[in-house]
Amino acid sequence: MMQVDAPYSSFDDSEQFEDSSSWISDSDQDVKWSGWKRASPISTDPSPTEEKEVLSLIEICSKCVAKNHAFETVELYTPPIPDNLQLRIAYHSFPESEEEIRLYSCLASGSNDKFKQGEILAKTGNVHDVLQIGFHLSGVVTQPAPHTTAKQTFNIAITFDRGHITSCQCSCQETAAWCEHANALCIYRITRKDEVALRSPVSESLGRLERDQLQKFAQYLISELPQQILPTAQRLLDELLSSKTSQINMIAGAPDPTGGASAFEDAKWVLDEASLQENIKKILARFCGTLPYVMMDSNAAFLNSVPPVSQEWSNLLRSFQGNDPEALWNLLNISRHLYAKGDRNAAHLLHLITEECLLSYQMMFYWMLSYNSTSNQHAAIGRGRPEPPHMSLPSTHVLSRHASAHLMEEIVHLWELTVMSPYLDKDTKLQMKLKFEIWNQQVIESGRKGQGQGIAFNSRMIKDFPGFNGPLEAAEIDWDVFYQVLGIPQSE
Repeated sequence: MMQVDAPYSSFDDSEQFEDSSSWISDSDQDVKWSGWKRASPISTDPSPTEEKEVLSLIEICSKCVAKNHAFETVELYTPPIPDNLQLRIAYHSFPESEEEIRLYSCLASGSNDKFKQGEILAKTGNVHDVLQIGFHLSGVVTQPAPHTTAKQTFNIAITFDRGHITSCQCSCQETAAWCEHANALCIYRITRKDEVALRSPVSESLGRLERDQLQKFAQYLISELPQQILPTAQRLLDELLSSKTSQINMIAGAPDPTGGASAFEDAKWVLDEASLQENIKKILARFCGTLPYVMMDSNAAFLNSVPPVSQEWSNLLRSFQGNDPEALWNLLNISRHLYAKGDRNAAHLLHLITEECLLSYQMMFYWMLSYNSTSNQHAAIGRGRPEPPHMSLPSTHVLSRHASAHLMEEIVHLWELTVMSPYLDKDTKLQMKLKFEIWNQQVIESGRKGQGQGIAFNSRMIKDFPGFNGPLEAAEIDWDVFYQVLGIPQSE
């Protein structure tokens, strides 16, 4: 089993994860996420492994610039960078490995089925007419139509920047951004990158044309697609020729979809939020349902005959060992993996998980009940007295209570680590503190809506409940004071 070289990312799998990579399952048995590295990379060349060639200094510099600087910075650099070097920078701006593509595809669909289908399409020669124009990749993918021998054709457009896929569009009109066709085009670009035609961004090519050539280009473009382009072209002409001050005449320059992101934009992988949120809702609905838990250990039949304190600790231990709901734990592990890699989507993924969990009234009720029962009932149970009536739950819900608390405590811990980052500015920390305070109120409101079985939370229980107080305290850490004590200048 391959594992990522990052902290907190090594887990014992319930079954070999590489055979069925998934963080969500329609069945009750989910496999645990343990990383994305595979035993061997994708290769369409049946020949023996080729020797790695030594890159030239110019190629190494182009690769370094492509991964760390926006193309706008390259364009504005003085003295101007030669066109051939700009092409090499665009060439190296596409991701070099399929690991992150596989990860984000799995996040969108809950499994790596779409990635595997795309891998088959790329290997079987179903990807055609691949063209990279600056930071825009386009191609055509053919796929056998269901129940017929005919083939369907799909057009895909992908934009990328600094080693990140920033958008995916496909004519298949699937709800998920990472369809099998987008996966196939990305895999083709990675495995056959030297076979892909490479062109400069459109703005660079237009800048080399004379006036007559520009007019001819515009007229030929309109004549090729008159129905699609002519109305839009006439609207733009009217705005440009208008005597009134129009917005298009006031703005310097023009947008270029092939020119990459601006220098002020962060390069982030495209995250299919809608599909991810929908999958999380389904997981929480199944977890908070009324399905009974199945006791898997041999001592389960004797739980009713053991003392109350032993039964309580047995249930608590089982919740730690089971990590239910396992699909959400896999998502948290993926979030840790993204943090370790410095991926800007790590906090965003954690935010999506937190927001959906807070909307689960039953889970918030279990979280509050678990903390208060832990702090209040141990003394009573230790003295041989039964659990207080307002804290009792049916036996089928006891494991859900501990599992909910265990999961939410892990989420709170991850937010503590997030807000302690020395790279966060004061404004971002202030926004996060406001968010934690809102979440504290939301937990209490959701817990009250989810309470039942005659259980009620009094004012002291609500006051003592920690919620997101840990991240709020961690947000008060001022790293500038720490640097001053060590004598480290703020610039370093």
